[in-house]
This record gives sequence, C-alpha cells and structure tokens, in this order.
Amino acid sequence: MPLSSTATSAQRPVVPPPAWSGGAVQWAAHEAPRLAHSENLLITFGFHCNLACTFCLVEDGLDRLEGITPATFRSWLQWPELFRGVTRIILSGGEATLEPELFDYIAIARQVPGVQHIRIQTNGTRLHDRAYLDSLIAAGVNEFFVSVHGWDEASTAKITQRNGAFRAIVKGLEAVSASSAALLTNTCICTDNYEHLIDIVQLLAPLRPDQMSFWTLHLRVDRPDTRLAMARVGDVQPHLLRAFDLCDAQKLPALVKWFPRCLLQHHHPKHDDSQPTTLVEPTFWPTVPRYSCIYRTACAWGKQGCNGLQHPYIEAFGWEESVLQPVALASLAPAKGDQDLQLDGQELRRWQLTLQALGIEDLAAQVGWQLTAAVRSGAALRQHLRKLPQDWDVYLEFSAPHSGPAFVRTASFAISHGRASVAAEAALAEFLTTLRTTVAARDSGGLRLPWHGHD
Repeated sequence: MPLSSTATSAQRPVVPPPAWSGGAVQWAAHEAPRLAHSENLLITFGFHCNLACTFCLVEDGLDRLEGITPATFRSWLQWPELFRGVTRIILSGGEATLEPELFDYIAIARQVPGVQHIRIQTNGTRLHDRAYLDSLIAAGVNEFFVSVHGWDEASTAKITQRNGAFRAIVKGLEAVSASSAALLTNTCICTDNYEHLIDIVQLLAPLRPDQMSFWTLHLRVDRPDTRLAMARVGDVQPHLLRAFDLCDAQKLPALVKWFPRCLLQHHHPKHDDSQPTTLVEPTFWPTVPRYSCIYRTACAWGKQGCNGLQHPYIEAFGWEESVLQPVALASLAPAKGDQDLQLDGQELRRWQLTLQALGIEDLAAQVGWQLTAAVRSGAALRQHLRKLPQDWDVYLEFSAPHSGPAFVRTASFAISHGRASVAAEAALAEFLTTLRTTVAARDSGGLRLPWHGHD
C-alpha cells in the first residue's frame, strides 16, 4: 500500500483496505490511499443500543462488531491526504451516545483538515440532558441525525420494543431544535408506520428540522421466510406523497432513499439513493442487500441514480412490473448534478488500455462502428459509438460487475447500452451480438473503471 517513503513503520496509520468500505473506495498502485469516495465519511464504532427496533439495520453487528477504534482514527491524522475531499464526518454504529469514548472521536474528527460538519447519528434518547447536549456541541458536533419511526407512545414502543422511548426521543428532538446545531430526522418506512408518515411529519413540523429523511428498509437480516417488515411500494406510495405534500406546505426539506423514483410523481427531485463512504469490518458487507430494477436499462431514472428494489423485496413481492412506472429515456433532460463528466488525461489513458484488453474497438470496427467520447456518468462510464456515414450515435455503459441487470456481464464489468434510433437498431443489434459472444471470454478480471485505477 503506497504511503510516503519517508514514513517509518511506527508512523504508518492503519489504513482500511477497500473491503472496509465495501469496495466503494479504490486507489491505483501509484496513488496515495484514500478513505472516502465523496465528501461524507461515516466512522463506525460502539455497536450497542438502548433500543431494539424491529428492523434494525445493524442488528447482526450489535455486540459483535468493534468498528474503528480511536487509536486507528487518530493515526490517520498523520496523513491528511487520506481525507481528501471529505467535508463531513458522521459518527455512528449502534447508538453513538452510549460510547464512552465518543468525545475522543469528536476531537479527532475536528482535527481533520477541511471538515466543516461533524454529525452524530442517534436515536436521540440521551439528548434531553441539556448539559450533555451542550457538551457535544461545544466539542464540535453541529449536526444531529435523529431516528423517528413512530408518531406516538404506542407506535414507538411497538417499533423500538421499549416503553417510554417516545417521550425520551421527543425531549431529545426538542433540545436539539432549541440548540445551535442542525436537526435532521430519519424515518424508516415499515409495515408498522407507512400509513402514518403524515402523522410523523405533523409531529416534527413544529420543531422545524433542517431535513426530514424517509428510508425504505435496507434489510440485512430480515428475509421473507423469517420476518417481513417491508411494506409494498404501491401501498406506501400514496402515504409518502401526502407526507411530502405536507413537507412542501410547511417548507420542510425532505428526501427519500431506496424507494423507486418513478413512483414519486412531482416529488421525484426528493429521491436520493446516495450513501456516505462507510468504514466498518468486512464481515458487515456480505449481508448488505443488492438492488435491481426490471426497467433499469430502459428507464431514465435508472440512469440517474435510482437503485430500484432490493433483492429481499423482489424475493417477497416480485419485480412489481405492473406498479413501477419507467420514464422513457428520451423524455428527460439530464438531471442537474447528473451531467456527464469528461475523463482527465490519466483516466482516459487507463480506459484506452482497458478497451484494448477487451478488444472492443476492433469488434466495433468489424461491423462499422467507431468509438468516440468516453465520459463518466454517475458511478458508470459511457463509451459512445458512432456509425458513419449515417452519423448514428449510441453508447455502451460500463458499471461494476454486480451493479444490476446487464446485457453483457464480464469478470470486471456489467455492460448495458443506450437506446438507438429505429434506423440504427439493426446495426446496433449486429454489434451487440458480436460483443456478447466475444468480450466476456477476454476478461479474466482485475479491470476497473478508470477513476478506480489499476493494480
């Protein structure tokens, strides 16, 4: 792992390998390691909790995982380049406020160059203690992300399996709202609360949260044959839309994660499936669910960050092809922030080497296509093609190998394609047939998207 040649072994920080981030962070052999793929870095620790939510996202890690120790976190301060691009550090695990060393984590996070926000993910039950809350803020915390899954005492007790939790959570919310820190809330949509999302908005509106988040359950332990906390997206839709209508009326910023964007109607800008880079032991990742959508390659939203449905949901309810409402690719302009990005010179050279390894340029030339621009589009790469003299333009999309449905799947990539004009369909089909029967055999693995570098 390439660190500065002047470092002694005693100075070397313990840098998590890519497996600690679920493979989300990669670096090339000649590059310094880095910890995050975006501005948000989530540090996990303290996998204990004073509640027992019926759909806990880290249930199988409680009392088992250790997370990042303060000593490891502190060691990274010797290498500011590890944090390049990071502006927010999120402290989480089980219930972060139960961690005796929480203030050590805050102090370390505040020393990271460029960090503007320290966020604690919490159930809020300890924040009613104003002296404790004030001490967290004085230490450097300026955002509290508080889970609110029920709308009254009975519903909260049922979901958290703790009597009195509702009162403690509300007192904590009120304390944060009255403080100088930002209040953000999170509601996991489940069978016990989806019909009452508007009641949760009504509960929180007087506190004026800086943002309200609604997350469809990201199931790790739950499966259709054990317990089923998932609500069907068609059942959730009208209640979520009404909750969003009220958020708009109250001028409350809101978003939703892991819910099909095509079902949000005019609220679709509130969709956001992005996640911070999360550092946790590699044993955490195998049970994290994957996502797919039957319409991914044919839907504009599938090209703009919508993950679709998680696999446990599909196992339980199917693909929901009669419920989902794919948006035609040609009917939308690129969303703001989703525009294609040009590859820099080094990335372009890496990509050219990848194309040579796969032999795609030669395959295209055999049937009259030529490769033109290669651009980054979200987490994928679009390699544009043109056929002359007709000047037909299409693209191939290269993603990580397990990113969802694909026309061709190789050891290193999932390859899909854009839509072609009616006139170009026959010529494109000829090329795709050649591609499908040839390229997978040429990929023995180890290739990556160019911004991930190469070993």
